Amino acid sequence: MASTATTNWGDDSLVASFFDVPEDIHTVDRKAQPVHLPQLKQAAVLVDQASIPAVLAGYRINDGYTPAKGGRPAVFNDRQILTLLMLLQLEGSPLHITRARDLLCYRMTDAALGALGVTPGNLAGGEAAVYRRLYGAYRRMLAPLNPFPNLQHHRRYKKKKFRKLFERRDKALEEVRNLRLHHVMNLLVWASVQCAPQRARQSWDGSICMDGTAYVATKKGTSRRSKRVSSEFNGGWYCHEGSHKLKRGRKPLFWAYEATTVTMGAPRSDDSFAKLLVGVSIARPGVQPAKQAMKAMENLIANDVPVGYLAADKLYLPGQNPAQFQIPMRQLGYRLISDHRKGETGRQASHEGAILVDGNWYCPGIPESLITVEADLAAGLIDKKTRKSRIRRRAVYLLREKEAPRADGSIRYKPPCIGPGATCDCPLRRIGACPPVNGKPLAPVLVPPAEPRGICKQNSITIPLHVGAKYAQQGEQTKTKAWHTQYNHLRETVEGRNKYLKDSSGGNLGDRSRRLIRGFTAAGLVLAITVAADNIRVVKAFLTRPTTKPDNSSTPKPRRAREERWTKTAEHLLANPPNAPSTAA
Repeated sequence: MASTATTNWGDDSLVASFFDVPEDIHTVDRKAQPVHLPQLKQAAVLVDQASIPAVLAGYRINDGYTPAKGGRPAVFNDRQILTLLMLLQLEGSPLHITRARDLLCYRMTDAALGALGVTPGNLAGGEAAVYRRLYGAYRRMLAPLNPFPNLQHHRRYKKKKFRKLFERRDKALEEVRNLRLHHVMNLLVWASVQCAPQRARQSWDGSICMDGTAYVATKKGTSRRSKRVSSEFNGGWYCHEGSHKLKRGRKPLFWAYEATTVTMGAPRSDDSFAKLLVGVSIARPGVQPAKQAMKAMENLIANDVPVGYLAADKLYLPGQNPAQFQIPMRQLGYRLISDHRKGETGRQASHEGAILVDGNWYCPGIPESLITVEADLAAGLIDKKTRKSRIRRRAVYLLREKEAPRADGSIRYKPPCIGPGATCDCPLRRIGACPPVNGKPLAPVLVPPAEPRGICKQNSITIPLHVGAKYAQQGEQTKTKAWHTQYNHLRETVEGRNKYLKDSSGGNLGDRSRRLIRGFTAAGLVLAITVAADNIRVVKAFLTRPTTKPDNSSTPKPRRAREERWTKTAEHLLANPPNAPSTAA
């Protein structure tokens, strides 16, 4: 039955006035500020410093492209689309092609457009035409870097079809283009480091820290029950435990890539330089961490930079094959600082009588109770206070470095019982009475080895690079206060930079809605652009920070009386009583 009531549609004159506006009034983002020439130049300098357009042109020629064949010229080139994306990231906007279109159509001044090489003819045809041209330029830029050109990312393949296409891929081409992508990524990151003023990086001693962090991909991953694979088929389920790779018994968190980052740091509290990210790589979570770490080290290997300490979590040190990670890092001159996993502590290696215990080399006279400290704590035989005391007592048996590490990575050590800096008294090396050091008698070696070897007979021994390479470290004695200072400062630096990279206050990489174009290649390029822009923000913060802390001693904050504080607390509890316990029925 039809209703006879009168519907209140509102005043016709009000409705008419609502639509009585100029036709193009909503086509301009009126909240956005215009982009002037200095802003454009900042983004363009990063792109030009990295020389990425020239690198991409060389890749195309290697792939068989011949400019002499002719064809319609591109409206927008690699430099223009990359500069627009960098400009968006520097101002904190989403990396959408629509935002790049709005930059050209509405926001950039004539001077900025001219500097970018954009003419009125490039913008002819309206928004839709400009969008198509920019999207085409973006796809052309990614093409020589795409490891999987026969697979599309704008659809979800059925598993059977995807398996056939994936098996037919060109593995040699995949490897070449993966290296290309990482080279372009690190060129862009290094350009942001080079743009930093000298005073923002001159105090850096070469110490670094590396870590892997989750890089969220699409919402829909590939599950066992799904009939289709994810559109981001290069990603994987990310887990917190272990290597972050999905294994039986682990709970997946989200579908993601894993970004490996390398950060400038210091083994102590040091604010005299900007903590910049100097290298990145991207891969499926937990896949070949050592290989991804070496890709992220590309900039440091290729450039003349200082070399200091290197710290990483237990996935890298000691988790990787030493031939793939620890040995190459030490050959580059880095001094490793690491922690140890459960079950891998205590006696780890030996050479010429010397014993490797928890990453440090000791003389063979060290008591067994000082070797099994971590195992005894895990078994409940000792408490943390006793553990701390035993680690402190280890120091007297520690071998001392006689000289800096050699070019081949080997290190020469001398025993702790000889020389003016002796710390223990060994009956095998005693010559007369041992004088006390600093008024304290030397610690006696109660159980010297029954069959003395090199370290007990010679004034020094050389320990080759490969001996104990998986666990050996060159920082302070493990688990001491000095070791915690070195390790924690470096680890906290990389954790802070990774957090800033994903937070809304920084690069906002954790928000997948800000980068809608999918694919492994696009994800890698977005990661590099975000890191480069974040480096610029970190440098700006470093240059504008106050040189001295404000002096608030003259105006101390008044302290409320105890009764007043109690009254405020009581009033709050009375106004917001806690939930009462349930009463029995």
